[in-house]
Amino acid sequence: MKKTKAAAAKQPTETKVDGASNGNGTDAREAKALSIPNFLIHVRNEADFFQAPNGEAYFTTNGLDELPKQTFKLNSPEGKRWLHRLHYDRTGLGLRPGDLEVVVATLAADAQFGGASEQSVYIRTAKHDDDYYIDVVGPERRTVRVNKSGWEYVDGGNYRDPGEIPVKFVRPSGMKPLPEPTRGGNVDRLWEAANIKGDVDRLLTLGFCLECFRPDTPYPILNLKGPPGSAKSSTHRAIVGVIDPIEVVFSNVEEGCSGFDAMAGKQHVLSYENVSALSRQQQDRLCTISTGGGVSKRTLYTTNDVTNVHLHNPVIVNGIHTVVSAPDLISRTITIELPMMADETKNGDGEMTALRGHIGSEVFGGLLDLFVSTLQKLDEIGRPTVSYGRLVDFQHLAEAMSQALGYEANSFSDAYKKRLARDSVATVENSAVGYAVVKFTERPNVEVVINSKSRSGLPEGVVFRGKQGDLFDALRKSSIGGATEDSWPRSTKTFGDQLRLLMPSLKQRGILIREWQSMGRKHIEIKKCSAVFNAFSETKGNL
Repeated sequence: MKKTKAAAAKQPTETKVDGASNGNGTDAREAKALSIPNFLIHVRNEADFFQAPNGEAYFTTNGLDELPKQTFKLNSPEGKRWLHRLHYDRTGLGLRPGDLEVVVATLAADAQFGGASEQSVYIRTAKHDDDYYIDVVGPERRTVRVNKSGWEYVDGGNYRDPGEIPVKFVRPSGMKPLPEPTRGGNVDRLWEAANIKGDVDRLLTLGFCLECFRPDTPYPILNLKGPPGSAKSSTHRAIVGVIDPIEVVFSNVEEGCSGFDAMAGKQHVLSYENVSALSRQQQDRLCTISTGGGVSKRTLYTTNDVTNVHLHNPVIVNGIHTVVSAPDLISRTITIELPMMADETKNGDGEMTALRGHIGSEVFGGLLDLFVSTLQKLDEIGRPTVSYGRLVDFQHLAEAMSQALGYEANSFSDAYKKRLARDSVATVENSAVGYAVVKFTERPNVEVVINSKSRSGLPEGVVFRGKQGDLFDALRKSSIGGATEDSWPRSTKTFGDQLRLLMPSLKQRGILIREWQSMGRKHIEIKKCSAVFNAFSETKGNL
């Protein structure tokens, strides 16, 4: 009797599973087939399923049958590939797309509703209690544990046995192994491939590298800036090579904030090359990525559903131009200016030779040794009594690191304060509004009439007091700003917004801006004060 289409559809999907046999003992690959539920039994025997704090399903394999012990996001290409491999090893067949969907959906329900514990997952680095863990990747999938007592390799896969690492690492496609660390390594060998000169710049770079190993603190943003021929890309690659090697180092900044969000879940360090501009929205998102925070966005193919994404990554950008202009991002950014390279130090393509082989091993081993001595010094020196910028944890770490390297107490913090102020002042000079305000305060003999009152009639130190619109018109009509029509704000509101963003940087320059509302109009006062930073006070390369 023929079966109807409806009856046929109700028949269970069958796949071949290793271990089954027919009545004559024939192997299952040849004769016997079992249903998807029976394959799920094999999967559950091979892996433990759980959910992350964001509700997504993950699983950790147990390493049986020579399959390596790993943690995967269930609905990821890597997780699905593992399921395909297990099915092939059991049956000699691949999973059909429809069967795969059923398997993934069922296992996701196991992780989310089956009573499994909630566990965090990490990429490249993690912390548990007082121990830091760095995922070396590689064929052995080993992990380095670092604390104040030293660093050592631990088994990076057997999560079930007592005494093994209590954190779970995921390894998205494209991750590459860190160099094999050398005991008693040498961080100074990094400068053979990184065109960074001077003690201040090198300490800032080393501090950035160590901070990349601490997932429990805000991450700095490293900005490598220099003219053509200053080995920006090679320096960038050398740094990434000892903290988070990856197959494709550089991502495309032109994809905007959505590009940041996508890459943040795929790799530890976000890298962008030859960046010529960052929008205000991109700079705001980088602040969130640096500090660590959540971003909500509409779920694809839905109207009302929202997906929450947690972002917390170190970031490196390189380029010729000044791209960091927002004061809140400046306070999170380490800007390193790379010098032009002499012709005799360049190779055929005009750049430095990248780290490779034993040099990378010495640098990574040296970083681990330095990390240990820095952790030992952190408790000894205590938190800084005076902090600069928003990266208080970074200042604390780098100060401890510099003392561990033999520098005098507070020498790094003093140099860091000057560097932040220098970068803040540079932002003022690169802004049409900021430049106009600075020049306005530096020309006391220029009479700009505001409401029939000249500057000479204002209180001592005050160079302007009046409506925001009057200041906008005065600076726009005056030639002292030197601004072109394209760079000058087109409205009073935009002018006020830009001036407000520049207030912290102008204060560093010795210019106080005060604003208030009166009679429904915004008023502004500009007053000269003692400058926090003298643009010529820092001697580059010296603490």
